[in-house]
Amino acid sequence: MMEVRGLTCGYGGRPVVRRMEFRVEPGEVLGIVGPNGSGKSTLIRAMAGLLRPMAGGVTVEGRDVGAMGAVERARLMAVVGQGISFDLPFSCLETVVMGRYAHSPGLRGYSRGDWELARAALRRVGMEEKARRPAHRLSGGEMQLLALARALCQDTPFLLLDEPTSHLDLARRVEVFDLLVSLARQGRGVVCVIHDINLASLYCHRLLMIKGGEMAALGPPDALVTPEVMEEVFGARVAVAPHPLLGRPQIHLLPAEG
Repeated sequence: MMEVRGLTCGYGGRPVVRRMEFRVEPGEVLGIVGPNGSGKSTLIRAMAGLLRPMAGGVTVEGRDVGAMGAVERARLMAVVGQGISFDLPFSCLETVVMGRYAHSPGLRGYSRGDWELARAALRRVGMEEKARRPAHRLSGGEMQLLALARALCQDTPFLLLDEPTSHLDLARRVEVFDLLVSLARQGRGVVCVIHDINLASLYCHRLLMIKGGEMAALGPPDALVTPEVMEEVFGARVAVAPHPLLGRPQIHLLPAEG
């Protein structure tokens, strides 16, 4: 289990996220949603141990993330941030196998099993045919998928993803979230920042809504994706109706009053 307890963090002595308190259970997809600038990416960075808390902390399996070294953290959680780019002339397969760095000593030291995991990860994100292609020549969406494959190759109990479907077309977005749900069913805990409320409602077990750096709501989509909550958190007027096939609530934007 990953537990966030009284977490306050920010930059330059100024708090951006305040008093966060929640758990991430193995087997669930937790979606973090909120307006731009509300602290979603800052929260992910703190959960990943990349940002030192001002107060509170994060534990994984009862261990303080802030007290862990980089290798220990990499064995427990894989992180995919925003603005992914690969600038060095490694192939896609070589880039993905680097996700094994916490388990193997270096590029020449990777085992046959490591390479098999890398190929399997590329296959799971639909990029197996690009294994030998230079990573720095990929499109932005392909780089996003490659970063996800590297995180899968890392083979950790938790994944922390900041907008994992950015730059992806509609079909790829669905494929990525189908994959994340599949990983959760295998017992992994998945945390993802997501802007698309309708996708979040379809795929996430729970939503954590953030407004102004503080928790605004936490619960299942059926309870939170309502006109009242959307207006309170996002300042947006919406109509909400169940998905015609799946029944999950879906939002429809309404013009501003006046």
